[in-house]
Amino acid sequence: MAYLVSHTDLANKGTITVEDNTINQVTSLDIPGRNTTAYGTAIADNFLHLLENFAFNTSPRNPVEGQLWYDTTVGVDQLKIYDGTNWISASGLKKATNEPAANQSVVGDLWVDTDNQQLYLYTGSGWILVGPTFSDGLSTGIKPAVLIGTDNVSYTVLEVEVKAKVLAIISTEKFTPKSVITGFTEIFPGYNLSTTNITGDGSGKYYGTAEKAENLIVAGAVVTASSFLRNDVLSTSLFPLKIKNNSGIIIGADSAMSIGVEGQAGIIAHQTSGSNIDIRVNDAGEIKTVVRIDSEARVGINNLSPDQALDVVGNIQTDSALLVEGTTDASTISTGSITTKGGVGIAKKLFVGGDSNIAGLLTTQNIVPNLTLARNLGTA
Repeated sequence: MAYLVSHTDLANKGTITVEDNTINQVTSLDIPGRNTTAYGTAIADNFLHLLENFAFNTSPRNPVEGQLWYDTTVGVDQLKIYDGTNWISASGLKKATNEPAANQSVVGDLWVDTDNQQLYLYTGSGWILVGPTFSDGLSTGIKPAVLIGTDNVSYTVLEVEVKAKVLAIISTEKFTPKSVITGFTEIFPGYNLSTTNITGDGSGKYYGTAEKAENLIVAGAVVTASSFLRNDVLSTSLFPLKIKNNSGIIIGADSAMSIGVEGQAGIIAHQTSGSNIDIRVNDAGEIKTVVRIDSEARVGINNLSPDQALDVVGNIQTDSALLVEGTTDASTISTGSITTKGGVGIAKKLFVGGDSNIAGLLTTQNIVPNLTLARNLGTA
């Protein structure tokens, strides 16, 4: 005949029916029914399981609310209690390499990160570090330290260590450490990086974007921030600017102008088709274009619209010879190698190698034939 086993909370949890000649396993225990031949073994096993709190690396089957289980998982090794849904640490302390899931944690639970030997507190929304801030065998992190200066004054600082090596020191005061600290001969207010080659990959440096820098170290020399040219504001250099490549300088929002070198030639070039190159001066406050080179290779001097290879507005003065290589004969006043719309004044001799054709009056003081230079045609 079956018998009933009652839960402590009978009103809410009811009873368990154990049939004859069966082993009931609706819980973590084996409950023998009447006339079960193996009842002695089942009862003995149950006592042992209860005595050891089901010690194993996996949870017991069919747990009931309030049941205890000793989790023997490597790195855990703790007593847990079943809350009706999850197994939670009986002491509130959890030990694991990964943070426990939220549905297995309650506010106030503690978790020991067995990988980094750090303690965390569960707030209900996540795990926060309680301490220590160091990890990696308690050799990586930030720790407060008191250093003695050469003035025998104690200075409180923060040391940033990575694998037991000091990478940086944060201080509010300037001082020189009395004892040798590798990489730190002098401490300044702020963030001090080690100057030593810590792991063979070079000394400590800052990588990323800095909002403010008063000085930079260039080839071991301190260079103030004001000595660097900027590309977002007008910048001035007190020394010559040298471009040590033949590509030179490219100027303009559309990279229209360039100054460079080709072979041994210095090149000034406008890259935009149909554009001009102008040379301008400030004439008593008025900006004037004195030379224009247009896109058709014409040069205008004081002339913005040259229509000849060299088109000058104004006088041309030379203290030496004016050489014209053109060989075109003149047949009218508008032909020949040299033409002028005005008169020609000649202070010295004029030598004409060919015929002379004068359309107007020829006035002269004397005419001397070229054969013997002996005859004079007379005067007026």
